[in-house]
Amino acid sequence: KTLETLAGISGDAYETFIRLIELGGESGDWEAVQRNAERALAVNPLLPRPHRQLALAAEAKDQAEPAIESWRTLLELEPEDPAEAHFHLARLLRAHEKPEAKRQLLMALEEAPRFREAHRLLLDWNDEKQESSKTLFASLAGIGILIAVAVAWAQRYPVPPWIDRRGVPEWE
Repeated sequence: KTLETLAGISGDAYETFIRLIELGGESGDWEAVQRNAERALAVNPLLPRPHRQLALAAEAKDQAEPAIESWRTLLELEPEDPAEAHFHLARLLRAHEKPEAKRQLLMALEEAPRFREAHRLLLDWNDEKQESSKTLFASLAGIGILIAVAVAWAQRYPVPPWIDRRGVPEWE
């Protein structure tokens, strides 16, 4: 409460905003994290820490666009852990921009080759790719079966007499 009061009185209390961000993150109050991260960025937008917290808050609130913007801004500011930023971007971009998401995931693995969550995400993508390939092959196999049945039927039953050899009905 005292920190909130101090933050309300002083518009440039950067350390107060950072502490409020930490407290909000620990308690899961993502609204407070977002509000105080924006206040901290108003004081100094070139520090990476509030951008990270703003991105995490946006992700927790299922706001993909602000989260993507914050992670990209954080990467421009050369964060302490770029692998984390690349990984979060990959997860967020996965549904809409798959090539960019894979690029971000590979950049995360380039920064931290033993990043287990990134490896799991890469394996999930490979599993999805194999599943979609199986579905495609199953569809093609189904079409192949239909063609085989049609050929067998055509071999078993001759052309009806009212259709000439060119496949055009004869009209009398």
